[in-house]
Amino acid sequence: MRHRCSGAPLIGNTVIQLMKYSEILILFSKLNRLNKKLSDVGGKGTGWNYTFVDGTTTKYTFKKFRDFESIQDDVENYFLWLWNLKDYLKSISKNKQMVEDIVNSNINMKVSGDIANRLKHSTLRESRSGLFPKLGKLKVTISQNNVSKITFYKDEVEIDPKDANDAELSLPIYDCNENEIIDSFELIRIVEKEWDKIFQQLKVV
Repeated sequence: MRHRCSGAPLIGNTVIQLMKYSEILILFSKLNRLNKKLSDVGGKGTGWNYTFVDGTTTKYTFKKFRDFESIQDDVENYFLWLWNLKDYLKSISKNKQMVEDIVNSNINMKVSGDIANRLKHSTLRESRSGLFPKLGKLKVTISQNNVSKITFYKDEVEIDPKDANDAELSLPIYDCNENEIIDSFELIRIVEKEWDKIFQQLKVV
């Protein structure tokens, strides 16, 4: 016998609310794990080639780092899951429009939502923020005190940091005019706190 989900609740409203509450806590736990992963950039090393105007190509190798593309992937996944909180929180709110109104009154949350929607749809036809924001490329800054050794080869520069996790990561967000709005890591910190604040306000069980 095949069963269909009719949408009719088969259990009490209190139990349903508890289940929704639990799902949101699980999502916050997921974000916490992603945050820890973002904070740990150590790995087996990574690198890339850069071609100068004169046509010469140099390979830059960073030892002790994990692949920079995977770090950027983690940032993008974070934005997607962060935006999913909106629908989760609307599911426990008696006034779902209130959640939308809170988001639409906060420029940081609107930019975060635009980034997530661009990642999901590869383009952005409408923009909550009006800025049509987009992610730039990951940047890594290593202080001189954190450099253990720099080795120059014929066509390669190898950089060996003392501790990869002491490097400064940034991933700029630009508007449609290529002006930098904010750093992704800063925006993530701000928006996650905002979602948590809303969650505390909306808890009904």
